[in-house]
Amino acid sequence: MRKEKLGPNGAMIRGAELILKRMRVILYEIGVTQADFRLIDTPGQSEIFIFRPTGPAIVSAFRDIAPTIGVYLIDPHLAETPTSLAAVFSLSIASQLRLGIPMVNVLKSGHSEEEGFGPSNGRSPILEAAN
Repeated sequence: MRKEKLGPNGAMIRGAELILKRMRVILYEIGVTQADFRLIDTPGQSEIFIFRPTGPAIVSAFRDIAPTIGVYLIDPHLAETPTSLAAVFSLSIASQLRLGIPMVNVLKSGHSEEEGFGPSNGRSPILEAAN
């Protein structure tokens, strides 16, 4: 985005605008895929994607071609206290209302195999914290 002299936020806003501008081609490419479902990653900063006009317009275009749901990824550090978790759920609800689609909340893994957590040893940081 050097050509347009945009900073990081301006570049994300411009990126969403370009997606919307090319939405017909994007929808065609998605439509020709042979899949039971499609997972489409969108810009991760909610204030840029969800709370500006382009984000809801993009999601509306997806809704026009297929049933659409959102996946709201929750950082585990924001789920450590009831207050933080309530704030995250509030943002998820706001996202659902702005985008007009159901939202599924998913707690991201905050621990890696190197830390001794994971499927290879059956240890879960959430279960261990509860004990």
